[in-house]
Amino acid sequence: MARWQTLNSYAVDPSGSTWTAQPNTTTDSKQPPWSNLTFAIPAPASSSHEVAFIDSRNSTANVQTTGFTQFGAFIFVDNNATGVESLWYALPSGTDGVWTLNWNDATDKRTDKVVLTLRDIKPTNQA
Repeated sequence: MARWQTLNSYAVDPSGSTWTAQPNTTTDSKQPPWSNLTFAIPAPASSSHEVAFIDSRNSTANVQTTGFTQFGAFIFVDNNATGVESLWYALPSGTDGVWTLNWNDATDKRTDKVVLTLRDIKPTNQA
């Protein structure tokens, strides 16, 4: 069974709106197999729609890693050609209860997608 790691923090490069992620290592002594990943959405010409965290070994040919911005707690992408957009959506992954985060619902014709609004708000503690 795969172990999910929560993000401890992300950093935003103000000059390029690049987001990088670090794992939360305070809750588990086992170090995760990843660190310093860059948040990426598919480039407009990409046939893929899945959002990903990529590392320096991944090709950036069909992804966009800059332009992420916030308006209050809401997350958008600022594309110079089309302006600020929020084209996030989720699709079932094939594993019960697990969904994939995707970008650019305008070109994805699947009927099982759920349009999303992403926010940068920590979840509340629930008993």
